[in-house]
Amino acid sequence: ALSNVLLHSGAAHCVVTLAVHANLVTLDVYDDGRGRGGRPEGFGIRTMRDRADGLGGTLTVEDADEGPGDAGTGRGTVVALALPLPTRPAPGAERVRDGRDHGEEEG
Repeated sequence: ALSNVLLHSGAAHCVVTLAVHANLVTLDVYDDGRGRGGRPEGFGIRTMRDRADGLGGTLTVEDADEGPGDAGTGRGTVVALALPLPTRPAPGAERVRDGRDHGEEEG
C-alpha cells in the first residue's frame, strides 16, 4: 500500500494506523492523493487482497471522503486490512517469551 502511495497517488500526506483488538488486528493506510477515481484494481491491489484472504482476513480499497491533510477536498484513498488474531499461541511462542531464543542461559 505504501508503494502505491509513493508511485501512484500524488499524495502530500500519508497516515498509517495499526490497532490490535481482542480478536483482530487492523492496519489502515490513508493518503490525500488523487484517489482511485473508478479505475479498476491493478495487480498490486489484487495481490494484497489475495494475501489477506490467505490469512483469513479482508482488504478493502476505497476513495476517502476526507483524509489526512485533505482539507475537505474529498480526495485520497484508504487501504484497510483486517486480520484475525490466532486463538492459540504460535508454535515456539513460549520459547521467545522466556528468553531462551535470545541468548540467555538458565541456571
